[in-house]
Amino acid sequence: MAERDLSLNADNGEQLLERVQGHLLWQAYQSFFAVIFWYFLLGPVAALAYRLLALASEHSQNPLVAERAGQLRHAFDWVPVRLLAASFALVGNFVAVGRVMLHELLNWDISAAQLVEKVGLAAAEIPPSALGPEGINSLDRLWELLLRAAVLWYAGFAIWTVLP
Repeated sequence: MAERDLSLNADNGEQLLERVQGHLLWQAYQSFFAVIFWYFLLGPVAALAYRLLALASEHSQNPLVAERAGQLRHAFDWVPVRLLAASFALVGNFVAVGRVMLHELLNWDISAAQLVEKVGLAAAEIPPSALGPEGINSLDRLWELLLRAAVLWYAGFAIWTVLP
């Protein structure tokens, strides 16, 4: 089912759960948080440009275009993924996120997907190997973390809009 619906496959249940957790965090980031960030900062053209870069890097038939789009997308992702990490710290486990971000804050080489996964799992206090009902509960905790972060972003944007 995960392979059919999410294009994820794994050798065992633990690996599949890790991939589903990472997929949930990455999809929420790339389809919501990054788009909202660029829309708020520079308007609809920047949000559209971000999504077009994402589509080009993922689906391009030309490897040169996919590579160039991936590089530009990495640059586009650098600031919003770190702001999302800070949001996770505020709405999740601040100390655990601080430990992760201490090493990764200025690291240009880490991908946005890796960073959002590491920070999201730390913020939601997800143990490394949780299977069965605990594994399903971890997905619920990640979703709740994402909802709290979204509310924080909406509140921040509302305050920013009202103040000037």
